[in-house]
Amino acid sequence: STLQVDPTVPSTPSQYQTKAAPSNVIVSGIDASKLYTVLMLDPGVGPTFASSNFVAGFVHWTQINVPGSELLSGVSGTSMGGEAFNAYFGPTNPQLASHMYTLGVYEQKGTITPTLAQYEEYSNGTSAAGPARANWNTAKFVSDFSLGSVKAASWMRITFDSYTPYRIVTTGIGALVNGDNCWKLPEVV
Repeated sequence: STLQVDPTVPSTPSQYQTKAAPSNVIVSGIDASKLYTVLMLDPGVGPTFASSNFVAGFVHWTQINVPGSELLSGVSGTSMGGEAFNAYFGPTNPQLASHMYTLGVYEQKGTITPTLAQYEEYSNGTSAAGPARANWNTAKFVSDFSLGSVKAASWMRITFDSYTPYRIVTTGIGALVNGDNCWKLPEVV
């Protein structure tokens, strides 16, 4: 299976940060009749999706119960079916060097109905700040929801731009992204 996401690399944070989600997600080689989970992660220094102990630095998006038919034909992240378990929160790369972000698609065995305990452990809903998004235990999430192996994956490199410090300050995620030096609103160039 392959996963294609627009906009493509190389990208800057404002291409993703100012959008509600990637503009087009297309997955080939999957079953149209099944449901899928789409993850967008900042892997930090972690290993790939295949690792049995993968903990992502930050989860940017978790969409569950996505119809395979939508992913096959291509769908905007903003109109993707299913449920936003973690609403889309675009990359906020605090580093001057480019930074890697990954997307993965998992086939579900059926409809996922998270328990309250699972929401508390893995989801911050629409909030970007909070403990459930940082150091996100991807391997445990995959195991708890019986997702198995990733069916398709892709990645992108996002570079720092002048919008990044503004976003770090306005969203209050400075401590999460080691952006403590962003203590005031800078001028956006």
